Amino acid sequence: MAESPEFILSKLVSRTNADEAHRDIKNNRYHYMLQFEESIGWDWLYIQVTKLNNSLETDLEMWEIHPYHGHRRVGYFTVEVREVQRRKRIDASQRGLEYFSG
Repeated sequence: MAESPEFILSKLVSRTNADEAHRDIKNNRYHYMLQFEESIGWDWLYIQVTKLNNSLETDLEMWEIHPYHGHRRVGYFTVEVREVQRRKRIDASQRGLEYFSG
């Protein structure tokens, strides 16, 4: 059985020392956004994600790199890691409890 997205996100953060992180759903896949506020080595980051991928039942892949929104400093960026396989019964229209206010 695949690991929960919360577990995968926590492992990605602890393995890569990301400054901030969140997850999103795109095309029935979880995408994990890791934000960095310092320059880190791309090779090192790739190795960390690969090591984590090898220890999980859920396959991950490095997907995209984006400038860190709201900052113009060199070295601030977001790396998007996505699950390779699509998950059943999830889609982008689903919302978690954080989207509802009481």
